[in-house]
Amino acid sequence: TVTTRRNFVVSLSRNANFSDSLVINPSVQDTVDRRAVYIRLNHSSLGIFEDTVTFRSKYVEPHSIALKGELLPTPISMIYDFESDAASSVARTPPATYVTVGKDNTTKAGVVAYTDQSQTVSNKLKIYSCTSRKNSGVLNLTKFKNKSTDYSVTWKMCLTSSTESYKNGVILRGDTTQIGTTTTGYTPGVMSGYAFVAYNNHGSGTTEFRIYKSDVKASQELTMLANAGTSSLNQLAGQSVWYRATVSGSSSATLFFEYSTDGATWVKGASATDAGGSFKAGATQLFWGLDAAASGFMYDDIRFDGISNDPILAVPQITITSEECISEVYYNLSGQQVIFSNNLKGIYLVKRILADGSVVTEKILLK
Repeated sequence: TVTTRRNFVVSLSRNANFSDSLVINPSVQDTVDRRAVYIRLNHSSLGIFEDTVTFRSKYVEPHSIALKGELLPTPISMIYDFESDAASSVARTPPATYVTVGKDNTTKAGVVAYTDQSQTVSNKLKIYSCTSRKNSGVLNLTKFKNKSTDYSVTWKMCLTSSTESYKNGVILRGDTTQIGTTTTGYTPGVMSGYAFVAYNNHGSGTTEFRIYKSDVKASQELTMLANAGTSSLNQLAGQSVWYRATVSGSSSATLFFEYSTDGATWVKGASATDAGGSFKAGATQLFWGLDAAASGFMYDDIRFDGISNDPILAVPQITITSEECISEVYYNLSGQQVIFSNNLKGIYLVKRILADGSVVTEKILLK
């Protein structure tokens, strides 16, 4: 009999029929042919887990192997390209698949088919209007979930007019429990988190890369962490420009803002460090306006690359290491040593000596 408890399961098949115990029947003359036993870590949350697998037979002492397994999130990628959304010429609710308007925000948006400066036709998310406080709009990107930690968001921005100044960007690590209202936060619907905003200044013909901290509980204003400008980027109507915002780190958050005019070659726009690491993980929002034009632009190819601790998205990397148990002794609750048998029932203390010399003691229930 092969048994495990809690965190691991066993099977005689590589990909099926896993459970917490299995029986290997003898062939002839009470002998068991050499068989492979497969062990799988059986846990849905991230972390390190330990247990033992025990081999028991009627005629020999039990033999146990200590197991350790770790579930780590694998970097993932996902994208909004809006090609599966039906294009229209009016705003819709919701604006697109897996896109919702921020709570109490007045944004109007929808998917359109658009021909850009290079004569490329594709579906894009068009912002029609927003009359919320400070002329600022917010859209929730629910496909990216709400437990993202170290990640980048890339988006392609296209302006439909060159006669206005625009401030467009994203919120990373948005706190879904801290959301602006009609009286709190920078604008209704915006989350506490890190804001990355590209300011296309029509008057000066430059672009500024701004990184802010949005703290809904503390203020109706944004706290600026970085602001760097360049005259090398003056986006025109119909021209596509790519932006990428990145956040990483926990005790100290590193923030990085880049741009590209071809989607391949990237140029640094601005960077900052939040020494306190105010936001550890969170959701992602589109964020624009900030007392500049609230429409006249479109988002496309919004891409997530990085790590999420959301069990729905996280794909675990599993490694199992073992340390052989060379001795296993059973005691009853009075401290008396007992001889293990398949008929042993009740609660017992087990002392195991592992091959590395360490001793593991635990209380078990035999049924």
